[in-house]
Amino acid sequence: MIAANFFGPHFPYAVPAPYDTMYDPDLVKRWNNFDDQFINKPSIQQKEMLRWNASHLTWVDWQKVIAAYWGFCTYIDDQVQRILDCLKETEQWENTVIVFSSDHGDMLGSHRLFNKGFHMYEETHRIPLVISPSSKTQNASICEQFVSLVDLMPTFLELAGAKVPDHLDGQSLSPFLTNQEVTDWRDDVFAEFHGYESTLASVRMVRTKSWKYVYNPYSEDELYDMVSDPGELHNLADQLGYKHILRRMKERLVNWMRQTNDSIVDVEGWKNNPYDLYVSGREF
Repeated sequence: MIAANFFGPHFPYAVPAPYDTMYDPDLVKRWNNFDDQFINKPSIQQKEMLRWNASHLTWVDWQKVIAAYWGFCTYIDDQVQRILDCLKETEQWENTVIVFSSDHGDMLGSHRLFNKGFHMYEETHRIPLVISPSSKTQNASICEQFVSLVDLMPTFLELAGAKVPDHLDGQSLSPFLTNQEVTDWRDDVFAEFHGYESTLASVRMVRTKSWKYVYNPYSEDELYDMVSDPGELHNLADQLGYKHILRRMKERLVNWMRQTNDSIVDVEGWKNNPYDLYVSGREF
């Protein structure tokens, strides 16, 4: 297996010419969640904006940043194309599985935030994953299921004909590559954050097709209706009408935390009070 890693697109946006001026900033349409007022949201999100000195930036400022970022993406695309052309020229195209992905996204002014961080917004956690199997004869398709980077290891093992260990958190994606019907796939996806740079925060998230719940141990929890509010502007965690949704999402999260031996879940509290959820000593 050979991996090609690129620094970009990433801060700082040092984009080489002519890609740095490839896109017109004036044509960048305003994000629908740019004007987030952070009502009932963790205050640490606004502090992150201040840490990056981004609170004063207007949409015109962000248009310039986004246009440069898009140029950075196109620059990377062209480098990937060089690799694909080489595979064809050396007659390895037909027997090579190609996987394209990234480790995280970029807020790029969404919620007026910058780069990445502890927040669990779609912009940083919903990333591209493109897989081209060795057989290039089948038509391209879009997988609507929840997949994760932890699924890549079992996928590689199965494609190589190796044994896949039973204890892995991920599942092989190979059935999707051969258009097989999959009936027992997951209906949710999880993420966790353990702090970086000056942000010493611990955050957990569970996402279904309709809802997203974010557990912030030392700040406000978050609950978003991903169908009616895809921009994640309205935190419903403290709304009485959504308590039943909130509880179901918490149950999903705590069950996953127990299965993965998460250090912030109070397993004894759960055992002693099966109708309450305890995480980090805090009762839900």
